Amino acid sequence: MWKLTGLVTVASTYSFERRDYKDRKAKDKLGNLKNATEVDITHVINPRVVYQFNRNWAMFFQWRRSIARSNFEDERTFRYNYDINSFGLGVQYNY
Repeated sequence: MWKLTGLVTVASTYSFERRDYKDRKAKDKLGNLKNATEVDITHVINPRVVYQFNRNWAMFFQWRRSIARSNFEDERTFRYNYDINSFGLGVQYNY
């Protein structure tokens, strides 16, 4: 039977960003200007689990999820609305 004998740490961060562009009009999917100014909203959550199995060495798993939404619908050049998931697994040495 395998048994954990180290220290397990769980942490998480969250960020929220809202950008209101006063001088930039939003566009529809065809590139026509809307009557509203552009508003972009981004949420990022980043949980992390660290298992420290001795004084200097630890293993970790990390996940990052970014969600962006905008009223700017013309995405022919740049994506304004997206979901991104990133995962990381590794070993770290602290000295």
